[in-house]
Amino acid sequence: MQDPSIASFTATPATITSGQSSVLSWSVSGVTSMNISYGNGTLTGSNTVPLSSTSVAVTPTATTTYTLTATNQAGKSTTATISVTVVDKPVINSFTANPPVISDRQSTTLSWSVTGATGLTINNGVGDVTGTNSVTVSPSATTTYQLVATNATGNGPSTAAVIALVTVTVVPTPVITNFAATPSTISNGQSSTLSWAVSGATSLSIDNGIGDVTTKPSVSVSPTTTTTYTLTANNTVGSFTATATAQTTVTFSVLVVPTITSFSSDRPSVGPNGSVMLTAVFDPGAGGGTATVDHGVGTIVSGTPLPSGNLSASTTFTLTVTNVDGKSATAQVRVLAGTLSVFAGVPSVPGNSDGTGASASFSLPRGLAVDTAQNLFVADTNNNIVRKATIPAAVVTTLIDNSTGLPAQFNGPYSVAVDTAGNVYVADTNNDTIDEITPAGVLTILAGTPGTNGSNDSPGALFDGPQGIAVDSSGNVYVTDTNNDTIRMITPAGVVSTLAGVAGAPGKGDSPAHFNFPTGLAIDASGNLYVGDSGNHTIRKITTPAGVVSTLAGAAGLRGSTDGTGGAARFNNPGAVAVDPSGNIYVADVNNYTIRRISPAGVVVTIIGTPTVPTGNPGGPLPGRLSIVHGIAADPSVNGNLYITMQNAVFTAPY
Repeated sequence: MQDPSIASFTATPATITSGQSSVLSWSVSGVTSMNISYGNGTLTGSNTVPLSSTSVAVTPTATTTYTLTATNQAGKSTTATISVTVVDKPVINSFTANPPVISDRQSTTLSWSVTGATGLTINNGVGDVTGTNSVTVSPSATTTYQLVATNATGNGPSTAAVIALVTVTVVPTPVITNFAATPSTISNGQSSTLSWAVSGATSLSIDNGIGDVTTKPSVSVSPTTTTTYTLTANNTVGSFTATATAQTTVTFSVLVVPTITSFSSDRPSVGPNGSVMLTAVFDPGAGGGTATVDHGVGTIVSGTPLPSGNLSASTTFTLTVTNVDGKSATAQVRVLAGTLSVFAGVPSVPGNSDGTGASASFSLPRGLAVDTAQNLFVADTNNNIVRKATIPAAVVTTLIDNSTGLPAQFNGPYSVAVDTAGNVYVADTNNDTIDEITPAGVLTILAGTPGTNGSNDSPGALFDGPQGIAVDSSGNVYVTDTNNDTIRMITPAGVVSTLAGVAGAPGKGDSPAHFNFPTGLAIDASGNLYVGDSGNHTIRKITTPAGVVSTLAGAAGLRGSTDGTGGAARFNNPGAVAVDPSGNIYVADVNNYTIRRISPAGVVVTIIGTPTVPTGNPGGPLPGRLSIVHGIAADPSVNGNLYITMQNAVFTAPY
C-alpha cells in the first residue's frame, strides 16, 4: 500500500493585512483523508477540506501556522505546515497643516501622529519622513499633500498601508510692477502724481491719509515736507490676505522746481526730411523761467506746438525747463526718420539663393538675431535652413542647411538667438527641438527629441512646437514652448526646466502665471524676458531667475490697436519681440500689421505701419506699409536699425 505523500503545501499570499484572505494550496498522493488544523482547532464548516479539493481560503486575524495532515487507508499519516503572517494596519491619528492657508511667499508646517508604522512618506516632493513628526513646506500653489503610512513585517510581498490627506491653500501675493511719483521733487503749491501698476490684488491703499485707491490708476498729492508713500496691495481669499508693498518718495524743496507734465510729438515716425510738431506742457514755477528744445528747435511755450524742422535722421529731442532759481527739469521724446526698405531678398519671390541684397532669396523667413559683430542670422523657415547676412553690406550666405550627414536637420525652424561666443540657437518648431550651431558650423540638438512632442522637464525633456528663443549673458537659453503655453529654460549643461506657465493649462494670470499661445521672446541686458503672449493680446515680463511674471502692456482678452500706457494699450495677436540697448521693447503686432514700441515705463507707441491696414507691397517712407510681420530684431548698436521679416524678404528701418 502506498504511503501518504504531500508534494506541496503553500499559502498565497503568505503575508496579508488584517481582513484579507490567503489561499492554502496543496498537492498530495496515496491519501484517503485530509484535514487542516491550526492553533484553535481544525478547519470546519464551509472550510471543511474534502479529499477532492486542492485549495481553501483562510482569513486569519493574527499570524497563524496551519498543519495539513494526510492519511492513507491503513491509517498512516504525514504532515506539512505553512504560516500566514498578518500585518496590522498602521493608524494615522492626525495629519494637519499649520497654518492651512498661506501666501505664495510663506511656509507651513505639516504635522502628524501615527502609530504602528514602519515607514512614512509624503508626496509632492517631500519624500520619506520616517522617524519624524513634522516637515516645513513652501508650495507655490494650492497643494494637497498625501501622507502614506506603511507597516511591513517579514519578507512577504504584502505591506499594510493607510493614507491621509491635507490641503494647503495658497493665496497668490499681488505683484507691484511699478509705483512712482511724477515729478519726484516739488515745491510750494505744486503737486506730484502717484501712479502704480499692480496685478493680482483685491484691494489697494496708500498711507499718509490717502486711503483706499483700489479703483484708481493714480492719485495727486501735495505734501509740504519730503514724504515717503507706501502702497499696500492685498489679495484676500476668505479670511486670509496676501500682501505686497512698495514705496516711493516725493521730495519737497523750498526752492521752486519746474514740473513737466508731458512732452510729445504728433507723430512717432516720419519719412526722410519729414518734420513733426512738438508739444510740451510744463510749469517753471513762480517767477517764470525758460523752456528750450535742442537740435535747433529753440524756445517752446507750454501747450503750444512747435515744428521740429526737417529731420534727416532719427532724433531724440530733449526739453529743458529752467526757472529763476536755476532749478531745471528735462524730458525727452524720440522721433524716427527714414524709410522702411528691403535689406535682402525679394518680397514677392521665394527662393534659396545666397547673394547680396536683392540677389539673395528666402522662403517665408521668420526669426532674426543680430550679434555684436554686426551679423544678422535668419531662420529661413520654408527652406529649412539658417542664413547669415553681414551688416550693412547684406551679403547673405547659408550658415547651415539640411545636407546629408549632419547630426541634426531642421524642420520649420522658427526663430534664432545668438550668444556672446557666437553660438546660434534655433527653435526648430516642427521637430520639437532646440538646436545649437557652433561658430565652426557644427549642428547639434541641445534639447528635445525630434518628432516627439511633450512637456517633460529634464531628464528626457520634450517640447511642443517651440517658437520663440532668447539667450542670456550666462548662456542660459529661454524658449516659448508655444503649444504647451509655457516658458522653458535650458542651462548651458542642457538641463531643461519650466520657468513659468503650466503645460496644458492656457490662461492669463500673472500669479500663478499662465500663458495663451506665447510666441515671441526677447531678453534685455538685466536678464528680464519679454513675451509676445499672442492668445492673450498682451506683452508679459518675466524676471529671471525667479520667474516672476507680470503683464507689461495690453489687457488679456481685449484686442485693439490703441496706444497708451500699460494696461490701457491694446494689441492684436502680438508675436515677435526685440529689445534695444536703451531697454525699449519692439513688438510685431501681427494682426494690426504694425510695429509697436514700449518704453521702459510701459508707454506703447505705434512706430511703423498703419493699424489694421495690410499691404501686399510693404515698405516706403515711415511710418511705411506692413504686411504680416513674422520676425523682428534690433541692432545692438545705439541708434541702430530694426530688421523685420515679411513675405520672402528681410526689411530694415531705423529705430
